Amino acid sequence: MTETLFESQLFRPRPRCVYWSDPRIARFIRAADGGTLFIDEVGELSVLLQAKLLRVLQERCVVPVGDTRARPVDVRVICATHRDLSAMVRLRTFREDLYFRLNVVVLRVPPLRERPEDVVPLAEHFLSVQADLYGETAKTLSPEASELLRLYAWPGNVRELSNVIEHAHVLASGATFGPLIFPIACAVLRIPASLL
Repeated sequence: MTETLFESQLFRPRPRCVYWSDPRIARFIRAADGGTLFIDEVGELSVLLQAKLLRVLQERCVVPVGDTRARPVDVRVICATHRDLSAMVRLRTFREDLYFRLNVVVLRVPPLRERPEDVVPLAEHFLSVQADLYGETAKTLSPEASELLRLYAWPGNVRELSNVIEHAHVLASGATFGPLIFPIACAVLRIPASLL
């Protein structure tokens, strides 16, 4: 999402409160009122957008487009990022006041390569998702396929695993996946791609 689109979807600055700029899609904050607003990759926001988000969190109000009254909002905010926000604060690329506003409870989720015991359960979950999507019985992993998945480093993390399972589900003809159905087999087993 571009910075301009993100801004138009969430807010336009005004004294003390934040105006929404697009009445069709900019209802995220009010829609989350009484609930949770999830902001993925908060570390990618520009300093300007960080200031606007901070204002929403501090003032706890927004002004809808076409309205003159501030509407209070009670929103729990959960943010995710792959960046080191404390290092960004030191470099002045992330606002310190926003950092401390958001840094209440921190959950560090290690990358998939650091938790190989989670790979097969996640793969089985994605197999179930694919089965539901296509109205089929869930396919299974052979022991060799499970071991292949555990051995791979997963540089693309959980998203890569999801894509690999979808790829295998689309191409597999049987109900059980062997290791060679996965596009990562070449890297893990050191098989030339021409032989697959």
